[in-house]
Amino acid sequence: MFKFSKKIEYALIAIKYMANKELQESSTTKEISDKHELSYELLAKVLQQLSKNKVLISFQGVKGGYFLKEGIGDIPLKHIIDYLNEDDRITKCARENEDGICYYLDICTVRGPLLKIQSDIDEILFRTKLKEIIY
Repeated sequence: MFKFSKKIEYALIAIKYMANKELQESSTTKEISDKHELSYELLAKVLQQLSKNKVLISFQGVKGGYFLKEGIGDIPLKHIIDYLNEDDRITKCARENEDGICYYLDICTVRGPLLKIQSDIDEILFRTKLKEIIY
């Protein structure tokens, strides 16, 4: 069944943590991982990907760390999933550019309804903004 990966969960936890801090106060990977008992290595990868996709601003040095980019609350949840290269498809045949072809595709009777469900999920993920989750 479709569920969020650890990477998505870590991203949302970290973003919410940063949203609750003072505006000029940075957050470090260690600080967030210690506070929420998250894997430091996985969290570091997640934060780097979010920074690369301009969701976070990163600074190096003594006062370094991560800050939320201005206006982050208006980003759709679907974008966070995409930035982390995570799969949000409920079935293999609902993925675009799928390399493998389903053996049953020609006789499948459930693909249509499943694609409708996938479309509904996509709509919810696009409609749900980060501000609904983090503030």
